[in-house]
Amino acid sequence: MHLSGEDGQGWTTLAVDRATRRWAVGQDRTQLVAAAQAVSALRDGPVGPDRA
Repeated sequence: MHLSGEDGQGWTTLAVDRATRRWAVGQDRTQLVAAAQAVSALRDGPVGPDRA
């Protein structure tokens, strides 16, 4: 799912893995980069200090 910013700048993309129901969100100025971020996060799993 792709959502454009209210002011016309930026995109938020929600990617969902149907098999596992896992989801991830990407945000960027372009739709393509936001989608790539969401898919990458979905494939790679969570990022941050809790990932070990």
